[in-house]
Amino acid sequence: RHNVVLVEPSSYILKVVNQLQYLLKGPEIVQKAHVKKMFQPKYTMNGLEYDDCMSANGTVHQRALQAELRSHLPTLTQPLHDCIAQALAAEITAHKPQSGEWRAVPIFPMAKRLITAANALVFFGPEVSSDQVFLDAALEYPEHLMETAEALRLLPAWVAPFAAPYLMRRHRAVKILLDRLTPVVEARIRNNNSSTTTTTAPEHADCIQFFVNAAARKNQQHEWPAQRIIQVLLGVWFASVHQPAMCLFYALDDLCLHPEFTSALRDEVVRAAMPQPTTTTTQQPEINPNHLPLLTSFLKESARLHPTDSISLRRKQHPPISQTQTSPSRSGGWANAPVPDGIMRRCF
Repeated sequence: RHNVVLVEPSSYILKVVNQLQYLLKGPEIVQKAHVKKMFQPKYTMNGLEYDDCMSANGTVHQRALQAELRSHLPTLTQPLHDCIAQALAAEITAHKPQSGEWRAVPIFPMAKRLITAANALVFFGPEVSSDQVFLDAALEYPEHLMETAEALRLLPAWVAPFAAPYLMRRHRAVKILLDRLTPVVEARIRNNNSSTTTTTAPEHADCIQFFVNAAARKNQQHEWPAQRIIQVLLGVWFASVHQPAMCLFYALDDLCLHPEFTSALRDEVVRAAMPQPTTTTTQQPEINPNHLPLLTSFLKESARLHPTDSISLRRKQHPPISQTQTSPSRSGGWANAPVPDGIMRRCF
């Protein structure tokens, strides 16, 4: 039996309910994660407007990320390989050797910078992602967002407009991102809308171009100006940096805790990376994830043992729930349950 803690909105009374049905079997219209309430995008994401129901946000997201991005993954493989190799080499050489050729590298800061460099290439292209000032701001932005969102969640609603700028460091990181991205996105939109040029502009393989193409494909150019594209990109950027960096950190930490797996994993990667007869000398061999069963299993087990939402599972209630449905609670209440204690095994 697992406890579910209910927080009532009016009197802040805590209830302990010994029924997981409240979270596991509640209807979707009753219980939602309420990302809006958790992250306060109005104050932390440059005024990003979206609906908790994904279908209400339109189809441009799906077109850009699920169709355009997925179809360009083969094109992005080689640039990503070079970007990650360069970033990893810079991280290692930045620390002095301690014993022979061994160097001590802090795992979590390294993981964040590696993920930031790789994602920036995919999101914003090589020209923008090569700007170190931009990369530093892109790394600070999710951290400021998380800290501000947690603080605003504990403060009265009327304080949020005044407290958010201070908590977000006067939006320093956001301003750097906007100043760098706005002219780039506006230029992409102009190039996409221009039909009088005699030469074809080079096709960019990044998420900026994918959103511009998706908006044009759906005939929603007026609904998707540069400001909205940037808002959505920064909203997706938060999740794309925060969660993968934590997963990479836990995987590297598990590898340090279990060095007996190192040799087998290294041998498997070396075999999978061996050049094929059709591979040229200047081309990196394409590695099929299906040929890495040991590494795949190791990463899956690491993610299972260290879920990124490892503190609690939270849902907010919309209409009141009657006794016949699950556990009674009024509208606006929050339900929280500990994740690691067996709940993940029941849900997945």
